[in-house]
Amino acid sequence: MAEFSVPDRHRPRQDPRGRRQVGISTFPHPAASSSSSHNTPQTKRTPKASQASRPTHFLSIPLGTYSDLNQKLSSFNDQLQQADPPVTGLDETILIRPRRVHFTLGVMSLASRTAARKASKPSSSQQHEAPDPAVSTPIKPTVDDALAVLKTLEPSIRQAMGSSGFPAINLNTLNVLKSTFNKESGQTTAHVLYAAPKHGTDDYSKLFSLCNLIRNGFKDAGFITETRDLTLHLTLINTSHRKSVVPPQISSNDQSSTTSPKKERRGRFSKPIPFSYSDILQSASCMNVLGGEPITSPKVSRMGEIPIDLGTYTAQCVQLCIMGSYGGEGEYVSVGEISLQQG
Repeated sequence: MAEFSVPDRHRPRQDPRGRRQVGISTFPHPAASSSSSHNTPQTKRTPKASQASRPTHFLSIPLGTYSDLNQKLSSFNDQLQQADPPVTGLDETILIRPRRVHFTLGVMSLASRTAARKASKPSSSQQHEAPDPAVSTPIKPTVDDALAVLKTLEPSIRQAMGSSGFPAINLNTLNVLKSTFNKESGQTTAHVLYAAPKHGTDDYSKLFSLCNLIRNGFKDAGFITETRDLTLHLTLINTSHRKSVVPPQISSNDQSSTTSPKKERRGRFSKPIPFSYSDILQSASCMNVLGGEPITSPKVSRMGEIPIDLGTYTAQCVQLCIMGSYGGEGEYVSVGEISLQQG
């Protein structure tokens, strides 16, 4: 695999105050918070401050643009909701829309262009005061900073791809995350259902190496801070998206509630409710849509990858997308990308 390096202007640099610098922006070094806490004033955490480190963007290889895959996944979602007997724990809100399916290469917290301009512009009172290094507020890296890093990685990506181009993406296995096997019922429940390429193949090794090259480029530049290993998977069901119908809150002494009830509203469950993986595997209609065979074994939790055939696809680009966003077709909104096409 080809070696690559991130130019100095996009690589974080450590300054004496323990802050990383990206381009013209600075953001806190994860290890610096504890070592510098005795030397800098402590400020009370507020809800707004605690939300600042939440991921705002993610690196994506979108696959929802393929009409063939869209049709198969739409049919799968329909069969899940029409299954007889019903799939325990299923709700339409936990089904991923076909247009949104993708591989996630990493998440990051970025400042918008507007926020970056405001942060870099001193207020009228600050213009007449000397800056105090001990209380200076670090600026998060911006969307433009992240896109610049993505652009610098493009030559290394193309060199690693070679003349054969980006490796084929064979969606030929089904698996789950956060699964539990109940000995009494013989049922396996889970919180995430996904399709993925089969591990151990040459295509998978090439695909993983290229995706990891991109991910590591952003880790080296300080944008991706999560320590988990890369797992290439196409999420089909995720219970963290589940929304319940919250009944109206009616006081016991509210005598008018029977004639004018309050409207129900959608809300999230405080604890995700799993779905039955066993029910899905035992459904011939669901498995046939995925190109697989129904499985009735009670030990599905130990079976690992289940053979399916959702087709073979080629990645067209790497995008930087906004978390939780919706485009005109329901897709995640991209703020920039690089092409993975040959020529």
